[in-house]
Order: sequence, then structure tokens, then C-alpha cells
Amino acid sequence: LLMACFSVAGVQLARAPERQREIGVRVALGASRGRILRQLVTEGVLLAALSGAAALILSAWTADLLSAFSLPSPIPQRLHIVLDGPLIRFTLILVAIAGVTPALIPALQATRVDILHVIRRQSVIGAGPSRTRNAFVVAQVAGSTLFLAAALLFLRSFFNSAAFGPGFDTPHAWRFVAARWI
Repeated sequence: LLMACFSVAGVQLARAPERQREIGVRVALGASRGRILRQLVTEGVLLAALSGAAALILSAWTADLLSAFSLPSPIPQRLHIVLDGPLIRFTLILVAIAGVTPALIPALQATRVDILHVIRRQSVIGAGPSRTRNAFVVAQVAGSTLFLAAALLFLRSFFNSAAFGPGFDTPHAWRFVAARWI
């Protein structure tokens, strides 16, 4: 979800120069800065809410899928993943941040420009580089690298634990545990 938020933020920041002309026309027609900010933030929150809902649906589906498989380790294990309150609250916080922040930055930038200059400009193709857009791209690449490294470390730890001999007969260990609990 976090990487999807960075992707959506990057897309919104890339579209910001294209929308400057539209915002310039709205300001010229009398729209207040607050109204433009509300519109762009509403668009961002709606997009983030749809993305968050899709992420929760996808995580619920993959949780059921992952819990159907057992890990190939000496001691049979099943993953039990549930969508609980803290996970949903965390998703809602990320949705709020991902909806407001990427929409607010371009909106503030767009409402501060010279209206006459924006309206007269014919094309925004090849617009100048944006520090904010570059920062989001750097954050996206850094986050992807971090998540890839973490996934590789988890995979390595899993293979190390699967190759480890615990010192007892693991295929029949569940019988001892079951007899102990009954």
C-alpha cells in the first residue's frame, strides 16, 4: 500500500503542470484558492480511498490464499492472517496521508503561479523539473529497495530455519503437542 501511495503521488505530481492551465482559468473566472484546494484534495482523497479499499480487498483475498498453504518446514505450520482493527486503522491513516499530501502540494504550487503566464503558455510538454516530484521518485525507489531487501532477508531466514535440525523428531512433534493439550 505504501509503494502504491508513492506511485499515485508521483502520477499526481507529474500531472500537476498539465493542470496548471486549468487551474489558471478557474482562478481567472473567480474561483477562490480554497475552492481549488478543496477540489484537488477531494480528488486525491477519493483516489486514495479507492486504492485503500482495493488494497484491503486484495489483502483479504491473499490472507485466505496464504492460510490455505502450509510452509515446507520440519514442523508443519500454517499462516493465520486476519484483517483486524489495527490493520484497517493503519490503512485509513495511510489513505488520509496519501490522499491529502500529494494533492495538496501541487494544488498549492498551482495556485501561487502567475495566472497570465499560465494561460498564455500553449504547451506544458517538457515542463521543468520539480523538486517535489524528484523527492517522491527517490522515496519510491528507496522504498522499493528497502522492501526488496527485507523480502530477501525473510526468504534467507526461512531457508536457514528450514535447514536447521532442532534435535528431535519433527514429523511426529505435533502428536506430542496434541497429547499435551488434550
